[in-house]
Amino acid sequence: MPLNLTNISIDSNLENSDIAKEIKTKFPKIKFVSEPPKNSDFVKGKKHLHFRSKKGKSLSICASLNDSYICCNVHVLNTVSNCPYSCSYCFLQNYLTNTTTQVTSDIESVLNEIEQYISQEPNRLFRIGNWELGDSLALEKVTNQASKLIQGFAKFPNA
Repeated sequence: MPLNLTNISIDSNLENSDIAKEIKTKFPKIKFVSEPPKNSDFVKGKKHLHFRSKKGKSLSICASLNDSYICCNVHVLNTVSNCPYSCSYCFLQNYLTNTTTQVTSDIESVLNEIEQYISQEPNRLFRIGNWELGDSLALEKVTNQASKLIQGFAKFPNA
């Protein structure tokens, strides 16, 4: 399914980064902004892709970790928010308040966070997924994020 993007932006502090150079090559008309646009209309938001800096933690425990549920101890990697598609069955259309599709661009920082976290329990096998708030594979041709994460995870013996 082709992407129907009309705007692509990147945090201004990433303007000289490798990802910015890569994106500029793919999309020469890129706009640099200090903050992603806030779209309340999910149709408009899906047409805008914003590359953001890593802020705070990217790795968390599944939201189902609750006494009311049987927990499988999966961890969630939040590096994508929203999706460029409008699937009628998807909860994201009504769940996210900022509908701009956003991608964390500095994967090296994300991998460093994961490595620090999982190294605290070297004998435990961690299950980590990245599906909760967006569809990272929908953007793979643009971001190469899954490829970078796979290469990084290959170095972790317990994830």
